[in-house]
Amino acid sequence: MTTMLRNRLNEYMRTHGTTNVFIARSIGVSDSLISRFRKGERNLGEKRAQALEKLLESLT
Repeated sequence: MTTMLRNRLNEYMRTHGTTNVFIARSIGVSDSLISRFRKGERNLGEKRAQALEKLLESLT
């Protein structure tokens, strides 16, 4: 699930020009965490991953 979510986030951000800051503020985390997650250096954890999934669903 993590890899799929990471790929979905990266694709969304590429196609819509969204920033790490926007995503981070929307789910209540730091922009550096989003950056590291996108690069595969960190995981979000269950609750944050669920929040990101809900955000992506609401934006698409």
